Amino acid sequence: VVPLMDSSNRPSLVIQAERGYSFTPVEENMMKEMSRIGALALEHASILETETVPGARHCEEALVLALTVEDAMKETMAACQKMCQCTNAVVFWPSPDGSSMCQYYCDASSGQVKMKTFESTSGIAAQCLAERKPMLLGNSRSHAKFHPGMDGLHDLQPVEHGNDNKPLDPIQAIYYPVVLKNSNESLAVMCVREKKRGMAFNRKDVVCLGVLARQAALTLRNVEKHEGLLEIARTRDIRHAQMGQLNSIRT
Repeated sequence: VVPLMDSSNRPSLVIQAERGYSFTPVEENMMKEMSRIGALALEHASILETETVPGARHCEEALVLALTVEDAMKETMAACQKMCQCTNAVVFWPSPDGSSMCQYYCDASSGQVKMKTFESTSGIAAQCLAERKPMLLGNSRSHAKFHPGMDGLHDLQPVEHGNDNKPLDPIQAIYYPVVLKNSNESLAVMCVREKKRGMAFNRKDVVCLGVLARQAALTLRNVEKHEGLLEIARTRDIRHAQMGQLNSIRT
């Protein structure tokens, strides 16, 4: 008999198997793993049916309307904060040539979207992007890939400074990859930090980000295409203007 424990460590269901002779340790471990997977699946289904979908739909509608990088990032971060009830959200988006990792965040004073660049292989986001798996961290500072400028709390300080006599507070965080469903291509990483009222992130928050990530992937790809078309249009207009100037000089 193996209980199915939810994210709050409460039993939701019980798996029971019977036969005429003893189970082996390997079989017992398999049952425990099956119970873990089953509990996670049931909880995710329940969340999607009752709580996540209505809120996510509103956020998805805002994401669909985003046509610029700034709009897409602002709506994505706002949706992350709303769905996960957290105080801090950022988006990591690799540069087009893959040479650097761009970190987008909202300026606390102006509310405007700002961006910083780091080495493409730096920080926890680089690992999340490569592995295409969400990461639920109780303290991101203890992660081997922790980078103060990328993974520290954003308060407009380029690097966090701690007092040697007073250790820095732990940072709870979730890193969630934004992956295109059809091509399995990793586009970006959404990151939320510090849940409100001192609460801890859990599987429900991971599911919420998963719902948002699907729409964010489509939005970012559409933004890339839109920005590409705008660049083509700008180049065309510049060439037309240059040709006009040349023709006026000739005449």
